[in-house]
Amino acid sequence: MFEYFKAMKEPKATTWRLIRSFHSGEFWRSEAVKEKLPNYQILPDTNYAEYVEKAIVNSIYTGNYIPTLMPRTKADEEPIKLANRFISTRWPSFGLKALLPRLGRSVVLYNAGAVQVGWNTSIISNHGYSEQGKVELKYVPMTTLYLDPSITNYKEGRAIFIYRRISIYDMLSEAMLKEGTLAYIDTLRASKDEDFLTGTSDPTDEATLEAGATIYTRTCNLLEAYVRVQDDDGGTRIDHIFIADNKFIIAYQKGIQPNAFPVVVIYGDTPDGDP
Repeated sequence: MFEYFKAMKEPKATTWRLIRSFHSGEFWRSEAVKEKLPNYQILPDTNYAEYVEKAIVNSIYTGNYIPTLMPRTKADEEPIKLANRFISTRWPSFGLKALLPRLGRSVVLYNAGAVQVGWNTSIISNHGYSEQGKVELKYVPMTTLYLDPSITNYKEGRAIFIYRRISIYDMLSEAMLKEGTLAYIDTLRASKDEDFLTGTSDPTDEATLEAGATIYTRTCNLLEAYVRVQDDDGGTRIDHIFIADNKFIIAYQKGIQPNAFPVVVIYGDTPDGDP
């Protein structure tokens, strides 16, 4: 399924790379472009793509937005007042304000920006009472996110994939991945995978070896998958799966709660087809 999602996204990803090259200014500096231009061609001295992006982001995506609940009946007024007080106190701790400029840039350039929503159980805090865990938000680059191309509303899709390159050290630092990563290391050691053992794609690279490359400096392709699965009772659940290098299951969580994709995508213009 992931390969299908990836293939369907490639035309859009190609366009995004072109947009990004304009935004960074690399397009006009590339030798491939310069070779096709006459010597007397005057290149742009103003990066209009970046200029427009920054103007929109600075005017819309830098505010401190806090949601507010509205009562629907007279009896709701007091509970809603308490709920709003709770939200205004806790909302800044989620870190959304720091993510908004990055989300805004992504929306301006690619018409979409994404955030992964999770719950960090390792954090223990005290607000007059003890509690464990807090909401955790993580920015997801659109280049690493793969949505179901066969449906407009990604929330109703078959799966969501996040594909990233990550070091073995970072994988061991994540509680959910540690046990599976250690098993993966043992498997690769048993298979005499020299690339893995030396921490380099070229085991004869003396400079890399002398620099102290180890298994912990090696990186792998980590596929994080949220897959909708049919339940025995006729309903559906969402399973959470991590796969290393497209061949080894690092972690598997059956039926996450709540039963919804924990990725939120915001759009500049609502898509009328492939999300």
